[in-house]
Amino acid sequence: MNGTYRPASRDRWCRPAIQCLPQRLNWGTGYFTRRVCRPPVGTPARVAIGPNLPSPTAERAPWAPPASRLKHSAMSLANVAYNAAFTWSGAKIRSLESQMRQPLFNQHPVEMGLTSGGRAAVQALSAEAKYRGQFGAAFPGDTAPISMANIIKAIAAFERSLISGRSPFDRYVYDDDPAALSDSEKRGMALFFSARVGCAQCHSGINFSGPVIYAGHRKERALFANTGLYDVDGRGGYPAHDRGLIDVTGRAADMGKFRVPTLRNVALTAPYMHDGSVATLEQVIDRYARGGRGSPHQDSRIRPLSLSQAERADLLAFLGSLTEPRIRRRPAISMTRVLRRSRPRPAAARPHRRSRRRRRDGR
Repeated sequence: MNGTYRPASRDRWCRPAIQCLPQRLNWGTGYFTRRVCRPPVGTPARVAIGPNLPSPTAERAPWAPPASRLKHSAMSLANVAYNAAFTWSGAKIRSLESQMRQPLFNQHPVEMGLTSGGRAAVQALSAEAKYRGQFGAAFPGDTAPISMANIIKAIAAFERSLISGRSPFDRYVYDDDPAALSDSEKRGMALFFSARVGCAQCHSGINFSGPVIYAGHRKERALFANTGLYDVDGRGGYPAHDRGLIDVTGRAADMGKFRVPTLRNVALTAPYMHDGSVATLEQVIDRYARGGRGSPHQDSRIRPLSLSQAERADLLAFLGSLTEPRIRRRPAISMTRVLRRSRPRPAAARPHRRSRRRRRDGR
């Protein structure tokens, strides 16, 4: 991606707020501090931004109630700063701060298990001098800088820093590097954007998720679609416990509609669909090639496709090209490195790439 798409939200507390977070993160779970919350159990395997790791259950806040089984797979946090909505089946939550309150405080189902306005989490962080100093520096005008509101702001500021835009696809398109994609990936890209296959009719834009918001474009609306995943009653119905956008709007036309997710790093984010019911990308391609279930509520863009095995392999290769290599290489990352990378350096302080290589080689 290039610099045209500057995130709409530019938190004045972003960098100092990021420093309020624990120094090491587990990319596999997507939960940023086990001092404040603990991972739900019994949920589908899922990933926030990097390689899919098992959810740890050993360390839990002692005051947290048992977790509930959740009905949705967690969405990727890559480029979440550009999202026009933040849940699978609702368009009204349009900020990370608003979204975060659901998993933190939900009781039906229990996710993070915070109660009493997060008092126990605030007390846990306030007990450590490190966090008292860091929150004080991040929110200097507050008489009580460690508050639930500021904890949410700090996490949201961190989430907005999770920018993914250096995949082979990005290098091919934005850097004009013809060698960034293999021949198979290029053929898959042509199929993806073709009228015959039509993947880009929904998975469009810089995030491959439809409309995004960025500076100067804050009013975009998220895209929701019924992909024909279910037809439980012969009339296009979805399971009663999870019917999609209709559960929010009450409109019959919204039956089975869920938000179109990003495809960035999609090779790392199995299982797929809103409920994690499809295990592999190969199975996803097969399902779309069959054209869904042909139900009356299914999106008209979902239709049977005649794809050869070679074309399916090319599509799969192209989807793999949307993976950013540094995310694959680093399942765990130090916050110190995050801050070091995000801090711009003067041009004179940036050594030439050849100079760095020579230093590594000892020449």
